[in-house]
Amino acid sequence: MIEPGSTCYIKRDIYAGGALLFKEGEIVIIEKVGPHPQRPEYKYLTFSARAKKYFLLSDRDLELETEDIKDAKEEVNNTKIITPTPPGKPPGAAATDKEKTSYAPLERTGMPIGRARSGKKNVIQKVAGSNMSKIKKVLVVLFISFVLLSAFSVFLYYNLKEKTPKEETVSEETSEMSTQTELEPFEEEVSFEELISIENLVEGQQMTAGKYTVSGRALQTCSLDLNGVPVEILQGTGEFHHPVTINEGENTLSFIATDENGELISKEIRVTGVVTPQMYKASCPPGPPYKVLEKNADAYIGTRCYYKGKVAQAMESSGITMLRVNITHKGYDIWDDTIYVTLEGSTPAVEDSMVIVYGDIAGSYTYESIAGWIITLPWIMAEYVDVVG
Repeated sequence: MIEPGSTCYIKRDIYAGGALLFKEGEIVIIEKVGPHPQRPEYKYLTFSARAKKYFLLSDRDLELETEDIKDAKEEVNNTKIITPTPPGKPPGAAATDKEKTSYAPLERTGMPIGRARSGKKNVIQKVAGSNMSKIKKVLVVLFISFVLLSAFSVFLYYNLKEKTPKEETVSEETSEMSTQTELEPFEEEVSFEELISIENLVEGQQMTAGKYTVSGRALQTCSLDLNGVPVEILQGTGEFHHPVTINEGENTLSFIATDENGELISKEIRVTGVVTPQMYKASCPPGPPYKVLEKNADAYIGTRCYYKGKVAQAMESSGITMLRVNITHKGYDIWDDTIYVTLEGSTPAVEDSMVIVYGDIAGSYTYESIAGWIITLPWIMAEYVDVVG
């Protein structure tokens, strides 16, 4: 698997604009892995020493360095010339100049050439003395060439033995098609923050619901839309002030900036709209008439409203206040038509208190009275209970 920092071989010659960028067999280092937005097959970022630019390459262009090739390289780097021990001496003993003349080492094998016959000893010593340095240089060159040739043969063997004739045909066709595709220099995408600075909004911010003005500045030449509406950016300063409506609960503000090249860069900021008690109460209309609500309270579930009435019973348990409130005035301080009210928290309301209940209709509430009667009442989940008398 090709990753950042991987060493790879170029499979074929690669051109752009008629110029050679990478040559077949060239070794490159992968700087970064990430698909191009328009051409996702090009995802390996590497540097062209010829063009002095970065380019994105594909799997068709690269061959990952295998363990066999690494082992061959290590073998070349670790190879040493073995000098044999002269006959009659202990292992590891150094040979004298005279012994070196008549006992020249053969590189790699460590096998002796052999001593010259006594009758020709002086002639061999003279020849060896004059040509020894030349022979050593020639042998070293031949040895290094042999090792490099062996490593290259191993590379070819392991890369060619697994290819079927069909794969080779596909590879040739792909190479021919890829050669006709010119690569474009890789350019990092511009982030939204490099184009636009939002000065009075952050992710997760809590703010009062209602009208709000989003302010910021364009850091580069670009256009901006907010929730699909164009934002006016002041010439010269790049400042903008755009009105929006923040609703109660979670709101998503969608920004889309368009740079000079027509590229679209988007960003979303989520904020929470919080209503004040005054705003909440102002949003509550009078509730449906009691007879209508009693007939089918479930039809009004989630409806925000308010009712004014007299408390017939007040209880509080585990942080929950429970009230039975009569909301129809019969005259002479007589109230009828009971609703069931629950409120998280406490309220100063007690029995016979006059209250205004603000909240949402929650359907019907059924309970058993002390006398054993099953009673069903319209149910209001209150947000606020104000004592007014």
